[in-house]
Amino acid sequence: MCTEDTILPTGNIKVDKGTKIFTPIYELHHDPKYYPDPEVFKPERFSKDNFNKMPDVTYQAFGKGNRICVGMRYAQLQAKIGLVYLLKNFTVRTTIFEGGIKYEKNQLQVRLTNVEVEFLSRM
Repeated sequence: MCTEDTILPTGNIKVDKGTKIFTPIYELHHDPKYYPDPEVFKPERFSKDNFNKMPDVTYQAFGKGNRICVGMRYAQLQAKIGLVYLLKNFTVRTTIFEGGIKYEKNQLQVRLTNVEVEFLSRM
Protein backbone atom coordinates (compact mmCIF):
# COMPACT_ATOMS: atom_id res chain seq x y z
CA MET A 1 0.00 0.00 0.00
CA CYS A 2 1.34 3.40 -0.96
CA THR A 3 2.10 5.39 2.22
CA GLU A 4 2.21 8.87 0.65
CA ASP A 5 1.23 10.64 -2.57
CA THR A 6 3.98 10.10 -5.11
CA ILE A 7 4.84 10.06 -8.78
CA LEU A 8 6.56 6.96 -10.15
CA PRO A 9 9.78 7.84 -11.99
CA THR A 10 9.07 5.36 -14.78
CA GLY A 11 6.06 6.49 -16.78
CA ASN A 12 5.41 9.60 -14.68
CA ILE A 13 2.43 7.89 -13.01
CA LYS A 14 0.74 9.57 -10.04
CA VAL A 15 -0.06 7.22 -7.15
CA ASP A 16 -2.28 8.43 -4.33
CA LYS A 17 -1.72 7.57 -0.68
CA GLY A 18 -3.63 4.40 0.25
CA THR A 19 -3.47 2.88 -3.24
CA LYS A 20 -2.74 -0.84 -3.19
CA ILE A 21 -0.01 -1.89 -5.62
CA PHE A 22 0.40 -5.52 -6.64
CA THR A 23 3.31 -7.13 -8.47
CA PRO A 24 2.06 -9.44 -11.25
CA ILE A 25 4.39 -12.33 -10.34
CA TYR A 26 3.19 -14.71 -13.07
CA GLU A 27 3.73 -12.10 -15.77
CA LEU A 28 7.15 -11.17 -14.36
CA HIS A 29 8.21 -14.84 -14.27
CA HIS A 30 7.06 -15.28 -17.90
CA ASP A 31 8.56 -12.08 -19.34
CA PRO A 32 10.87 -12.99 -22.27
CA LYS A 33 12.99 -9.94 -21.37
CA TYR A 34 14.19 -11.77 -18.24
CA TYR A 35 13.48 -15.40 -19.17
CA PRO A 36 14.03 -16.17 -22.87
CA ASP A 37 11.56 -18.87 -23.97
CA PRO A 38 9.59 -18.59 -20.70
CA GLU A 39 7.31 -21.56 -21.51
CA VAL A 40 10.30 -23.90 -22.01
CA PHE A 41 11.51 -25.89 -19.00
CA LYS A 42 15.16 -24.85 -18.50
CA PRO A 43 16.33 -25.61 -14.96
CA GLU A 44 19.83 -24.36 -15.83
CA ARG A 45 18.50 -20.79 -15.86
CA PHE A 46 18.40 -21.03 -12.05
CA SER A 47 21.98 -22.29 -11.66
CA LYS A 48 24.12 -20.10 -9.40
CA ASP A 49 26.03 -18.64 -12.35
CA ASN A 50 22.93 -17.67 -14.34
CA PHE A 51 20.80 -16.75 -11.33
CA ASN A 52 23.35 -14.17 -10.15
CA LYS A 53 23.23 -12.44 -13.56
CA MET A 54 19.46 -11.78 -13.33
CA PRO A 55 18.18 -8.55 -11.75
CA ASP A 56 17.27 -9.26 -8.13
CA VAL A 57 13.56 -8.52 -8.52
CA THR A 58 12.84 -10.83 -11.48
CA TYR A 59 12.35 -14.00 -9.41
CA GLN A 60 9.94 -13.51 -6.52
CA ALA A 61 8.57 -16.93 -5.68
CA PHE A 62 8.70 -16.10 -1.97
CA GLY A 63 8.51 -12.30 -2.10
CA LYS A 64 11.22 -9.69 -1.56
CA GLY A 65 12.29 -7.11 0.98
CA ASN A 66 11.37 -6.80 4.66
CA ARG A 67 8.30 -9.02 4.37
CA ILE A 68 9.93 -12.00 2.67
CA CYS A 69 8.34 -15.29 3.68
CA VAL A 70 9.82 -16.43 7.02
CA GLY A 71 9.20 -20.07 6.13
CA MET A 72 10.91 -19.91 2.72
CA ARG A 73 13.94 -22.06 3.54
CA TYR A 74 11.87 -24.46 5.61
CA ALA A 75 9.35 -24.84 2.77
CA GLN A 76 12.14 -25.45 0.26
CA LEU A 77 13.68 -28.08 2.53
CA GLN A 78 10.31 -29.82 2.94
CA ALA A 79 9.75 -29.80 -0.83
CA LYS A 80 13.19 -31.35 -1.44
CA ILE A 81 12.61 -34.04 1.18
CA GLY A 82 9.21 -34.77 -0.33
CA LEU A 83 10.74 -35.16 -3.80
CA VAL A 84 13.45 -37.48 -2.47
CA TYR A 85 10.82 -39.67 -0.78
CA LEU A 86 8.63 -39.66 -3.90
CA LEU A 87 11.45 -40.54 -6.29
CA LYS A 88 12.87 -43.16 -3.90
CA ASN A 89 9.54 -45.01 -3.64
CA PHE A 90 7.90 -44.36 -7.02
CA THR A 91 8.74 -44.32 -10.70
CA VAL A 92 7.14 -41.34 -12.39
CA ARG A 93 5.69 -41.94 -15.84
CA THR A 94 4.29 -39.10 -17.90
CA THR A 95 2.23 -39.13 -21.04
CA ILE A 96 2.19 -35.92 -23.06
CA PHE A 97 -0.80 -35.73 -25.36
CA GLU A 98 -1.01 -34.23 -28.83
CA GLY A 99 0.14 -30.64 -29.17
CA GLY A 100 2.88 -30.75 -26.52
CA ILE A 101 2.73 -29.46 -22.98
CA LYS A 102 0.01 -26.88 -22.36
CA TYR A 103 -0.81 -24.93 -19.23
CA GLU A 104 -3.98 -23.59 -17.67
CA LYS A 105 -3.04 -20.18 -16.31
CA ASN A 106 -5.02 -19.33 -13.21
CA GLN A 107 -4.47 -16.37 -10.91
CA LEU A 108 -3.02 -18.52 -8.12
CA GLN A 109 -1.36 -21.43 -9.88
CA VAL A 110 -0.29 -22.89 -13.21
CA ARG A 111 -1.55 -26.37 -14.09
CA LEU A 112 -0.69 -28.77 -16.87
CA THR A 113 -3.77 -29.53 -18.97
CA ASN A 114 -2.69 -32.22 -21.43
CA VAL A 115 -0.14 -34.24 -19.46
CA GLU A 116 -0.94 -37.37 -17.53
CA VAL A 117 1.34 -38.19 -14.59
CA GLU A 118 1.35 -41.69 -13.13
CA PHE A 119 3.23 -42.87 -10.03
CA LEU A 120 4.25 -46.53 -10.10
CA SER A 121 5.24 -48.06 -6.76
CA ARG A 122 8.76 -49.49 -6.57
CA MET A 123 7.82 -51.82 -3.69
